[in-house]
Amino acid sequence: MKIAHLSDLHLCMKNRPMVVQQTKQLIQYALEQGIDHLVITGDISHNNEPQDFIALRKLLQEFGLLDPNKLSLTIGNHDIFGGVYFATDIAAFPEKCKHTNYRQEVREFKHYFSEAFENAYFPLPYLEMTYAKSIDNVVIIGINSIDRYSSLRNPFASAGVISSAQFDGLKMIFSKNNDKNCKKIVLIHHHFNHGPPADTRLQSRFWKMIENYANRLSHKKRLLRLFKKQHVDLILHGHKHESVEYRKMGLHFLNAGGTIDTNHSDELRVNFITIENDEIQTEIRTLPAASFRGYQNSAVNQKRTMQARESM
Repeated sequence: MKIAHLSDLHLCMKNRPMVVQQTKQLIQYALEQGIDHLVITGDISHNNEPQDFIALRKLLQEFGLLDPNKLSLTIGNHDIFGGVYFATDIAAFPEKCKHTNYRQEVREFKHYFSEAFENAYFPLPYLEMTYAKSIDNVVIIGINSIDRYSSLRNPFASAGVISSAQFDGLKMIFSKNNDKNCKKIVLIHHHFNHGPPADTRLQSRFWKMIENYANRLSHKKRLLRLFKKQHVDLILHGHKHESVEYRKMGLHFLNAGGTIDTNHSDELRVNFITIENDEIQTEIRTLPAASFRGYQNSAVNQKRTMQARESM
């Protein structure tokens, strides 16, 4: 099974219509590589606009990917609360978040891509985006990590949390999908790594601390312990705008947050996961944004191969 992993597209038809074309080229390229499944781990829209979700839905429909066996998604904070695009948006953003109907936005997100959730197992009816589905010998587990807005606890509407109800739901999912021969892949928006700031100046370190706090995932350690206990093979996520592979507590992580927004405006990135012969091979490809046809000569490949189930 071959999977393509994208994240943090931040589609914005109003201000950045070119991102739709870049997304189309990425999907087309992934299909040319023979993928069986596409994963998108949140922040599809930058400002939670219906036209952005509709634009992606049309692309997925065009490529025949609106199918539960071909598509899996999870939700990001921008898909619920939107974000700030211009400096003039900053003052109005907290009030917008305050009046956001969280559950309604989650339901609408799910509705835009309803085909992807057909035949999925939802352990608890009120957990709209905590689910699992089996495809061949792979169990895909989706988690909604987005916290509700709070002017004190989550003032930027970017923090994450795993609630007690979600832990209950996840335990039900793992209990139902306990075949040791199946690979377990988790999809979640929030990241699990915090790199040190490149700039050691006090001011830079201060803002890095603010950023880490604003984007934190509460109950992360408990979630990692659950993943380790249940022998999760791979965690796919976004949120932090970089494409990187790393390990934590013996677990394997792959971030696709740098799919569109990277440090280089002329680059796009796509992650590939290949599952074959009890091995998981991961690859982060960096593509020139202007042209995908010249990839073979100009792309930068990063390849990692690992046993799917390492000794814990």
